[in-house]
Amino acid sequence: MTTTSLPDTNNMMKEVVVDIGINLTNKAFKSHWREVVQRAIDSGVTRMLLTGTCIKTSKESLQIAQDWLDETKTPNLYATVGIHPHDAKTFDDTTSTKEMREMLQHPLAVAVGECGLDYNRNFSTPDDQHMHFVSRLSLQ
Repeated sequence: MTTTSLPDTNNMMKEVVVDIGINLTNKAFKSHWREVVQRAIDSGVTRMLLTGTCIKTSKESLQIAQDWLDETKTPNLYATVGIHPHDAKTFDDTTSTKEMREMLQHPLAVAVGECGLDYNRNFSTPDDQHMHFVSRLSLQ
């Protein structure tokens, strides 16, 4: 979680608490994600960033963020679009890049991620991870 200060409309500084790694696409949250978000807001979290770990969860994260905005008219939820390094072996440069580029056009998609290198367990080979990471750098 990150805390920062941003100017409010009266040029006074107000604290903003941002959760940069919320995983509402996990099956544990599917039935009650709205309550989880509301509890966070009630506790002072003003923004939440849903993390896309594959094409499927990136789409789901964007849909949750959009549903929240449609229902509450409050832009509290945003999403990342990405493929975790563990899943780099499933990455298809043509299809995955095209889908990610399309999702990144959504106004609630604010970053590329998950992405990077993770050699701890090597669920994908270092070569696959490196190729995927280099490809992610071309996304705009």
